[in-house]
Amino acid sequence: MDAERKSAFFSIVKVNHFKAVEERLTLEKSFAYFKQILLQHSVQRPPYSIGMFSFQGVKDMTDWMIDTYFRHYKLYQYAFTQRFTLDLSEVPPLLETCPALVPLDSALNSRKWQEHLDELARQQAEQEEQERVASEEAAEAARQAALAEEYQNAIPDEIHDRVQKVLEEKMAAMKVEMETQFKQQEESLLERITILENGGERPASRASKKGGK
Repeated sequence: MDAERKSAFFSIVKVNHFKAVEERLTLEKSFAYFKQILLQHSVQRPPYSIGMFSFQGVKDMTDWMIDTYFRHYKLYQYAFTQRFTLDLSEVPPLLETCPALVPLDSALNSRKWQEHLDELARQQAEQEEQERVASEEAAEAARQAALAEEYQNAIPDEIHDRVQKVLEEKMAAMKVEMETQFKQQEESLLERITILENGGERPASRASKKGGK
């Protein structure tokens, strides 16, 4: 057996041993897995298998594994078993006390219990009524908004322009009127201030001054 076949054979033994230790395979399952791997290296059928070992070589390797590895299979399993460390801790038992029961004299009688149920029913009815009213108001607001939008869309652009023009004229007239009122109020306020400064006497008008001259 050349070096290549020896390397392949010992790789098969290694793979079989690691799988047996990791999965805790029985002797029968480990031997079946070994024969499966060995068969994949004994039949020329790429890519599933390769004919590396001959029939006599397969027989010799199988006999060797039976006389060595599988003969002491349990010993190998014991020697290569992973070590586990378990930590034990003692916890003293805890006794829980039962909760104290409510005294019977503090319980509700039938009349108070019925009043409580009636109050709950009343609150639920009020809540349902509030929800119904809120829903109706929301629906009415949505309907009014839809009607307003339809009304605005139904008005021609010409009418919009006329309304806008009239509004602008009204705003301009209101502006002039407000400015006039503000001016009159300002003159009246200045006149009152002047009277107060002159000790309560009205200032002479321009016409009287000209007549005196």
